[in-house]
Amino acid sequence: MKMCGKTERFLGLLGLAKRAGKVVWGKDRLKKAIRSRRLRLLLLSSDIGETVERDLIYKAGRRKIYCVRLCGVTKEDLGQALGSPGGISAVGITDRKLAEKIMNVLPRGDEIGA
Repeated sequence: MKMCGKTERFLGLLGLAKRAGKVVWGKDRLKKAIRSRRLRLLLLSSDIGETVERDLIYKAGRRKIYCVRLCGVTKEDLGQALGSPGGISAVGITDRKLAEKIMNVLPRGDEIGA
């Protein structure tokens, strides 16, 4: 699938955030980051499972963490950007400035809010 320039920039920034150690993924690690208030931004793939999505949105909403469902970015796209052989359905950003940069280049989907 061919991606638009904005999506490629977003995935590139996500890879940079990973190298900087500012990315969290995996349901249990995301929940822990939400509970500890380290998470600044929660990104959900376009094909995330309904149960996982509902659970993460609820927990993030209670802590006023901004959530975005990514438009046209699949689990496989996120996994590839982060160097994971499997798909990744949700990613958290822990750095405020990096989260703001990523928000500026996001392929807009359903903004779920904070």
